Amino acid sequence: MRKSVLFAIVIAFCLGAEAQVVNAVPDSTELRRSFGEWDKEMFLHPTKSYYPETWFHFLNGSVGSKGITADLKAIAEAGFAGVQFFHGQQGDPADWPGTEEHIECLSPKWEALVRQTAEEANRLGLRFTIQTCPGWAMSGGPWIKPEQAMRHLCYTRLDIEGGKQVNVNLPAKYTESWRDYQDLMVLAF
Repeated sequence: MRKSVLFAIVIAFCLGAEAQVVNAVPDSTELRRSFGEWDKEMFLHPTKSYYPETWFHFLNGSVGSKGITADLKAIAEAGFAGVQFFHGQQGDPADWPGTEEHIECLSPKWEALVRQTAEEANRLGLRFTIQTCPGWAMSGGPWIKPEQAMRHLCYTRLDIEGGKQVNVNLPAKYTESWRDYQDLMVLAF
């Protein structure tokens, strides 16, 4: 009997601690309800599962333990429900000021900082989600060459007088050499 009571207390404690963590999605019965007055109330006073999340970046390994804690605390105090962890690499890490050490992606130290981020998010009642690999929009990591990565479709516009043949140079909107831009098409109408 005594073990049963102790077990019940431990389960109650665990459930109580878990209840503070924000659910990733609302309860399925809530989502399947017909529209009604409760929608107005939920719009005016939503539960935290409907609150927005924000991105949480490790850019170029410019990250530190104290900054993780301070940033997540500010995110929680601002009322966000969680963070989407994102590792990104842009340009040379040495060009990013303000950090004494640049942590290499997927290194043991990087993994420890990701673990700290998840634990801090949990401690602060924030959801923590993570991408499946480093890179912009799951496009890869250091092993992906620019010509193999996802693309950003850019455009420029040039208005000309119609009715005659013209020879013009189309403006280049982006000129960063590391972006590996390629012309795809010209649309004229």
